[in-house]
Amino acid sequence: MRFEGAKQIISTLPVDCRGQGSVNLGMKIVSEKLSLEEIGYRDKIKDCDVILFNIIYPTHIFNMISALHRNNIPIFSRDRTVKVGIGGPASSLFENRLTDIVDNVFRGEIEGYFEENIDKHGYYRATNIDSKPVVYGPKAMIELTRGCRFSCAFCEYGCDTGGPYREKPFELVMEQINELNGVKAINFLSANFGAYGSILSLLECCAKKNIRVLNTDIALKDLEKTLPYLKSVRITSLKIGVESFDEPTRKKIGKTITDEKLFYLISKAIETCSYLHFYLIYGLPDDNYDNWFRCIKELGKLRLSITDRPLRFEFSITNFEPCARLKDAPLVDFEQKDAFLLKWVDALKDAGFYKKDKKVTYGNCRGRHGRKEPSYNLLMSLRNDDNIQDAVAFSYKSGVSRTISDKKCDRYLSLLSSNNIDVGVE
Repeated sequence: MRFEGAKQIISTLPVDCRGQGSVNLGMKIVSEKLSLEEIGYRDKIKDCDVILFNIIYPTHIFNMISALHRNNIPIFSRDRTVKVGIGGPASSLFENRLTDIVDNVFRGEIEGYFEENIDKHGYYRATNIDSKPVVYGPKAMIELTRGCRFSCAFCEYGCDTGGPYREKPFELVMEQINELNGVKAINFLSANFGAYGSILSLLECCAKKNIRVLNTDIALKDLEKTLPYLKSVRITSLKIGVESFDEPTRKKIGKTITDEKLFYLISKAIETCSYLHFYLIYGLPDDNYDNWFRCIKELGKLRLSITDRPLRFEFSITNFEPCARLKDAPLVDFEQKDAFLLKWVDALKDAGFYKKDKKVTYGNCRGRHGRKEPSYNLLMSLRNDDNIQDAVAFSYKSGVSRTISDKKCDRYLSLLSSNNIDVGVE
């Protein structure tokens, strides 16, 4: 069983993630290729032989369970005649681990769905990238690449799940831009936008056609060559994957950018950009956080040096998740993280990013502080534990949102460790 007998494809994206301008291109490609209706996990499932779910993020598996509950469809395969299949970025995590619930896990890209095109990890891969543009309101999306040129040690995508790096031919991209009939805001979907082989020609084309480029994530390795075009394609905000403000740590994980180069790039970016968002990872092996505090102090000085316009810096911390080449690294120690956050907030206040008397919490930190311990433990369990089926089946009948409260996380974790599963109401 793969797709035969399906009438719909069901998004498990939380309800509070909708309406943010994003498009699930992978799901749209599947729905168009198989002539499936796209619905959300709270919608009515039609009578059919196969139910297909799209799983973008591990915790979205709970919304698949919720969809089955809402439609009075038995959770376990042994109790139903209809088959359940899952696909999407996080689906492969559950292969061989939800076998009593999920009948089939599809790993890969539907355009590469034939036996000769299975790579060493067991994924189906499309050789050629020729997806159609997607128009949503006054904006459009054009897929540019799949896979990643880089193999950063902290990232699964470049090392495994993204597959070999592939680009859409520039000539086809130009044809698709011209087909959009005057759409003036385009997101060029890519894991590393600046690394596209014809990126400078693409930016020149967009500048000439007065197209606003919606991409804001540009890898540090590619930022310098794109800097001269930021203003002409109206990129006024940047999201930058710094990962660590400690130079030796960046080097170890594959981000070979010196502190000197980092600050040079930032100083050039703010000549045209008014908002910079820094992605950081707490818990990378042997990271030196004293250097984080030192960099924050220097960034505070840099921001205050711009007096002719508002300039916003935001810092978003996520917790380290061991994978690929760092799979044996220790999990986050939350006692150490709590001590770090006290110093981190003080450093931000001293650098002028927060008012001195402001109490900064997980909920109001203008960016993020990463997951709290219960949520982190839940995520690591979904990624790594073998015996998760009952806890997944009975934790959240109503599904989950973008964030899961400590109380809800504790429910899953207690069910995971219990021999007496409570199948009652949440």
